[in-house]
Formats: sequence, structure tokens, C-alpha cells
Amino acid sequence: NRNRPDFVAVAAGTGQVQSSPVEYVTVAFGQAASKLGVDPQTGRIVSIEYRGRGPTSAFGDLKMIFTDFRDAGGLVLPWKSLTEFDGKPVASMDRALNAQAVNEPLNKDLFTR
Repeated sequence: NRNRPDFVAVAAGTGQVQSSPVEYVTVAFGQAASKLGVDPQTGRIVSIEYRGRGPTSAFGDLKMIFTDFRDAGGLVLPWKSLTEFDGKPVASMDRALNAQAVNEPLNKDLFTR
């Protein structure tokens, strides 16, 4: 989306995510805005904050924290994410991946009706 004409990215200060320093960047396009926590040493996005639906479908402040970065087909990607809703942990929304594939060939039958 960074090539959209309405895309905006603005430095939004510094802070900490899980006791590690981050530089915040607010990105917006269309009607959506998110605050990214960027590790200043690696450039990795370690958190994202936005307004969204929580575990009961009510709207509130969502924060996802990305951890366990590993190689996945030449890209270093997070394998786990922790979720907070309105500042409280929500274990039911946490994710842990067992595998990730990048640029793997897809079976053409997946697109056949």
C-alpha cells in the first residue's frame, strides 16, 4: 500500500515493546491508520497497534507483538504473535506458526471450481 497516493508515514516517537526499545511510525491510507513499533537495530516491525475488534467483537485498541523471528525462504519473519485488547492480554488471539513458505508453487487445482 505504500505506493497508494493517499499513503502517509510519520515518525511517532520512541518507546518500548517487551523491554526492548522501538521507534514508532504511524502509517495511514484510506480510512485506516496503524502505529508500527520498529526495532531500530534490525528494522523489523515488532508491534502493530490499531483500532479493531477484540475477542467479543467489540471495538477497541488492538496491539499485536511479534516474536520468534526466523528464516522462512530467505525472509526473516515472526513465528509468534501476542495480542492485547484495550491493554489486557488476550491469549485466545495469540498465534504460533509451525511452518511458513515463501514463493512455493501452488497446486493449480486449488483454483478450480
